[in-house]
Amino acid sequence: MASSRKVACHAVFYVVDGNGKRDEAFEKNINYIIRVNQPEEGGTLYTEGTRTLEVNGKEFEVAFAEDKVYPIGDLYEGYEMIGAFWDEALTQAMAADGENRFCMVVPDGGGVTLSAVLQRIAKPQCVRPDYHVTYKEVENFDTWIPVD
Repeated sequence: MASSRKVACHAVFYVVDGNGKRDEAFEKNINYIIRVNQPEEGGTLYTEGTRTLEVNGKEFEVAFAEDKVYPIGDLYEGYEMIGAFWDEALTQAMAADGENRFCMVVPDGGGVTLSAVLQRIAKPQCVRPDYHVTYKEVENFDTWIPVD
């Protein structure tokens, strides 16, 4: 029985010159298309670190191998980005950089499809007027925090 599991597969190709030697200078100028899977809810995802390239009247977001690309969310109020992936199978997670943004380096051969995990931020249902609670400070909203 065939499995329905998606598997990420990245082929690596080399450009060779007329002498059969790898032409790394030419390879550095290859534009790899950066695809974006939009989330089902919570906002819109776009990229930073790419540039727009028009081919036959159609626009593509592209980057070179080793460029840093960031998924940026235009999120609806009450949502946050809690994870990001750079492959269609959602197996290659992105790490946060020093600025707390998800980041990935475009691999040789491309094959990049950005996806993000958006989560609704839980808010407390009620707050006693003599206590101060903010939804980012408290994970267990049954706990009251007194106002200083």
